[in-house]
Amino acid sequence: MSLISNNLKYLRRINGLTQEQFARRIGTKRANVGAYEEARAVPPVDTLKIIANTFGISVDDFVKKDIRKLRETPDLTFGFDSKPAYSQDEPETNEDPFDFPPSIGDLMHKFLGNEPTPQEKPAEMIAQKVTLKPTEKISFEPELPIQAPKPVPKPEYIEPAPRYVSESSAHKNTIQIVRRFQFNDYLMKNKEFSFLRTLTEFHLPTLPPGDYRAFEATEDFAFEGALLIGSLIKDWFDITDSKNYVLVTKPQGIIYRRVYNQVKIKGTLLLSSDNHRFPSTEISINDVIEIWEVKAFLSYSLPEPSISFDKLSNLVGEMKFELDRLKK
Repeated sequence: MSLISNNLKYLRRINGLTQEQFARRIGTKRANVGAYEEARAVPPVDTLKIIANTFGISVDDFVKKDIRKLRETPDLTFGFDSKPAYSQDEPETNEDPFDFPPSIGDLMHKFLGNEPTPQEKPAEMIAQKVTLKPTEKISFEPELPIQAPKPVPKPEYIEPAPRYVSESSAHKNTIQIVRRFQFNDYLMKNKEFSFLRTLTEFHLPTLPPGDYRAFEATEDFAFEGALLIGSLIKDWFDITDSKNYVLVTKPQGIIYRRVYNQVKIKGTLLLSSDNHRFPSTEISINDVIEIWEVKAFLSYSLPEPSISFDKLSNLVGEMKFELDRLKK
């Protein structure tokens, strides 16, 4: 390695700078600093002048003398701690970081015997006094202001639905009914007390206290015309997967669906219908006005009796017996 590479590495390490930091101080790239320290390239004259001016030494001393051996050299640090701070690409070891091997030129002089090695030079040649002038810090790259990360928007709470309670039923758990012919009005006036005052009310004593509303079911429910009694959901995260809900939506109106919560992942709800005629759809949470978890339903229709599998098996056996008998 040459004197230039050794001196450059010495100045950088005594100031506790990484190659990237040192490159910024002298206004060049990190790759160039690495090439200079490994003696794969020689700094141009302009760069040598900047280095010398930055650390208060002459270009001649930097190029021709081993700065480590200048006994009367003042502090060459550039306003940093004297202890080097090694980066990840330069791990700290127990070896002397400035114990560089002799350069090729020194070995050739020693071999040919025409010039003494640095160890053989008289002390008076090494102890020449160097006067260093103080300099100001030079900044070649403006520091960019640190911008705080933008906050991640969180889902807002659902605005509670207004509830009108008449004086006669103030102490009862009343339920207001939204009939099918009132669906369009409800979409536009669900926050107006003047409209809610017109809704029919009834009382169901078996329900626990809460905010309830009943919606007349359409063909998307197994019993069309039934009253779906829902409890108001006030937080999107309270929506439980695979449970049944009545949704008041902007694009589809008032619908009954089985819901799967994807608010945290995609900001949407996956809607699945028990009726195969209605395909599964996905709706943005911003398009949902209200959502009511179905707690009960009232219907004038009764479910059809289910067919007994034992009885069905007996019928199949009898039919098979008749077919075998006819074949004979």
